[in-house]
Order: sequence, then C-alpha cells, then structure tokens
Amino acid sequence: MVPLVVLSACGGGGGGGAAAPGAPIIVTPPPAPPPAGSAALTWTAPTNNVDGSAAAVAGYNVYRLTPGVTPCPIDISLYVVIAPVPAGGLATVIGSPPAAAFTDTALAAGPYCYGVTALNVFGQESLPTFLANPITVN
Repeated sequence: MVPLVVLSACGGGGGGGAAAPGAPIIVTPPPAPPPAGSAALTWTAPTNNVDGSAAAVAGYNVYRLTPGVTPCPIDISLYVVIAPVPAGGLATVIGSPPAAAFTDTALAAGPYCYGVTALNVFGQESLPTFLANPITVN
C-alpha cells in the first residue's frame, strides 16, 4: 500500500446500463510543490468498475471537507453523501477535472482534507476516496 492513501469500498449509483467506476487512489504529495495558498492533489484512475469490468472514466469530482474536520475521515460514509451533498454539508465539490490532478487555490493557511470520485460516461459516480492525512497549506 502507498503511504498516505486510503481506499474506500467501491460503489456507485444505478442506471445507465453500466456499472459505476471503482474509487480512484489518491497519491500525495504531488510531483511538484504547489504555490503558496494552494493544495495540489494527484491520483490514479480506477482500472475496474464495481462489477469487475474495465473502467472507462470520463472525469472526476474533487471534494473538500469543511475546514476543521481533521484528521481526515477513514469511514467516509459518515461525512459525504454522494450527489448531491446537501447545503451546509461537510463536503463540497470544488472541481470536476477531466484528468487525474487538481489544484485548489486561494486557501487560507491550515489543514484541508480532500477526496476524489470517478465518473463514467453515464454520470455514475464512484464512492469517494479521501486522504488519510490533511494537506497543510502555508
């Protein structure tokens, strides 16, 4: 297992005629340090859907937990409701990049917890994978 990686159980919604993708694997720190006031994430795309078939990932959702939720949760089912996260919820989608990297900018100094879900072409979303430890922004 890679340090600082938490794998969640695979899952996803129904419909669309295909299985949801498995959860991505978050890897941090990224290859290059981000600028001050930002946090950078990189991850590995899932290779299989929850039914074992080959994954065809179309994009990702990046979540940021409400500041002050540290350490980052291991049992993410306590913290995130997938699509939609209710207003005032503990996690917010902050970006939907097509590639396996994202930089969150204009952050105040402090610890931040992040998670990533994978999306297939039918819009089905995997369960999230969150970092085991927060990223500290300077």
